Amino acid sequence: MDSDQYRDGHLALHAEQEIVELESALEQSRRENDRLRAENQALHQRQFKPNCRPSHPATVAEPHRPRKRGPPFGHPLWTRRAPDHVDQTVRVAAPATCPHCGCTPLQPSRETRTCRQEDIVLQPQTVVTDFIHDTAFCPCCRRPVFQTAPQELRNSQIGPITKATAVFLRHEVKLSYRDVRKVFAGLFGMPFVPASAMNFDRQIAALGQPLHEDVRRKIRASHIAHGDETHWRVDGQGAQLW
Repeated sequence: MDSDQYRDGHLALHAEQEIVELESALEQSRRENDRLRAENQALHQRQFKPNCRPSHPATVAEPHRPRKRGPPFGHPLWTRRAPDHVDQTVRVAAPATCPHCGCTPLQPSRETRTCRQEDIVLQPQTVVTDFIHDTAFCPCCRRPVFQTAPQELRNSQIGPITKATAVFLRHEVKLSYRDVRKVFAGLFGMPFVPASAMNFDRQIAALGQPLHEDVRRKIRASHIAHGDETHWRVDGQGAQLW
């Protein structure tokens, strides 16, 4: 082998090594680009709700078929539960003119139709109760003491039904504290500040702390525990509430 062939073979080997290094650097750059693109997309999705549309729509649009109204075939029929009592009965006279075509006069008929309607009763007033406590002197505490009556919250100007309803509207109906205040001020004439509604939550949470600790001890003592999480958002970022 002469010097020219050795030099050509050495250059070819060096070129192959350089090509391998460039391909490796290119592959690393592609991976880094994919990682940055995924992070950018995740950061963008945190600020907005997920899009339910398919990412790859069909190339050929299918003809639009209107969905058949009603439940799917074989689905059990759902009916609202019937009221278990009737509070009042209202007798409605027969019409003198047909409400559909306006025909008059109408012929009398012995047939009756019953429409049972259930509604709520709103009483826009509050019930104010004065709890007059008889006291007894305690020789240990060296002061008069009294006991709490049923349906009374000790040293509280707002009753338990109001506080329980406010917590229900906040956590079950998902109303804000300001909207809870509007409901009580507008419907029941019972105004309070939004901070009071927030304090209702804290009071009920403090009362439920022993129950929470009891459930936690029982879960820790059980042999099998099935975990479930609820999706939550903290400052626009996805989180899970256990």
